[in-house]
Amino acid sequence: MSFARKYGISKLRIQKAEEMESRQPKMAGQTPIGTLIGSLPMFLSMVSLAFLLSLPQALIYRFVMREWFSGEEIAFHLFPFIAVPLLMGMLYGPSLTISVGFVVTAFIWAASSFNPCTFIVAMTSTIFIAVRAPRLRRNSDVWHLLGNLIFYQVFVAIAVMVAQRYLLSATEITPIYVITQFVGMFVFAFIGVILALYIFLPIIEKISGRISDYSLMRYTNVGSQLLLRLSREAPGTYAHTLTVADLAQAAADAIGADGLLARVGAFYHDVGKLSRPALFMENQSGKENPHNPLPPSISRMIIAGHVKEGLILAQGEKLPPAVLRIIATHHGTTNMQWFKLKAEEQAAASPAGIGRNGAATTDGFYRYQGPLPKSREETIVMIADSVEAASRSLGVPDIKAVSSLVDKIILGKLTDGQFASSEITCHELDIIKGSLVSSVIHHLHSRKAYPPKK
Repeated sequence: MSFARKYGISKLRIQKAEEMESRQPKMAGQTPIGTLIGSLPMFLSMVSLAFLLSLPQALIYRFVMREWFSGEEIAFHLFPFIAVPLLMGMLYGPSLTISVGFVVTAFIWAASSFNPCTFIVAMTSTIFIAVRAPRLRRNSDVWHLLGNLIFYQVFVAIAVMVAQRYLLSATEITPIYVITQFVGMFVFAFIGVILALYIFLPIIEKISGRISDYSLMRYTNVGSQLLLRLSREAPGTYAHTLTVADLAQAAADAIGADGLLARVGAFYHDVGKLSRPALFMENQSGKENPHNPLPPSISRMIIAGHVKEGLILAQGEKLPPAVLRIIATHHGTTNMQWFKLKAEEQAAASPAGIGRNGAATTDGFYRYQGPLPKSREETIVMIADSVEAASRSLGVPDIKAVSSLVDKIILGKLTDGQFASSEITCHELDIIKGSLVSSVIHHLHSRKAYPPKK
């Protein structure tokens, strides 16, 4: 049986693969709107969202609870204290949430005729949510946060109202006033959370290109259709994928990056190998390497194609843009060293060169097409992928050998320019190295053999 028939590499397939070289699949990464949303437009969009969410509240107060409140009192609930900081915290982290929340709170305060209770309740709510929101991953986490917030804010609101009543002689603060304020707080906090999670969060994630841990959790299930296929059709790649996910998450958590995003990206980074699993070493199970009889230029086309084909599969599964970026960048523009050396050896053995292979011995031809990683999570998955693959060649998991290996890989990628576009710092690379060494040692731990039965 010929190699082409055995592995399904026909001339048409080779032609199509060469065409794919010239057209990179469109990446759904950071959009221009998403880039702008990081500054003034992002702030304006959050303020607009606050006004939008205030409309149903205003209508309810105007037509349903009109007799209970005066104009100034209505302003207490005209802006949501929950939805905006919740969305900001889940996508942008505490610092930016508090900064934007302070300005939004100032608007709320002005709308309530500078009512001190409004300002204090809104600002303390914003700070509380900003600190807790980035760690929300499940519905139970969200409702636990909401319960804690309401519990603490009851005491804050009571303290402020008592101070207003007895220190500022605010005669409008009566028992019915306090009760209706709390009822309004509970009802609209609940409505704000529902709107934020199920309506506005997906919209903002799509516009900004960001993804929250809450949305990422749905992709952590290793029983998904794509990962099940990987486990059955490419078991070696699947085992590699799980280990890379562990290494990447631990390293990302160590430097304060998004460990969950690194883990999900690592789960899917090699799904493109499903097209021809037997052509990748981890799935060959000790059999003869099928690349041996192939020209290195064809091998290079097949290996490089797993990135593009992975993107096509991932886009078909509607994986988020941040995960697509990890798939696209996990090799950057690194060299396919083995095939490059093979091509150079063949070219050296033939004075006249070997056709296309003779022209293909340049450094650029045997490199992946990129792009380079930009975020810390993309960079970490790139490093963890190489470290896991290289660590399999180590016999005894000696800490010096592992440390030397990780050093060599990180330094090699650094000098090769793979981190040129990355947000990663040298200090963070040191922390990542320590985390990877520890993780690899634990994954390669040895066991004593069981004593034979007598």
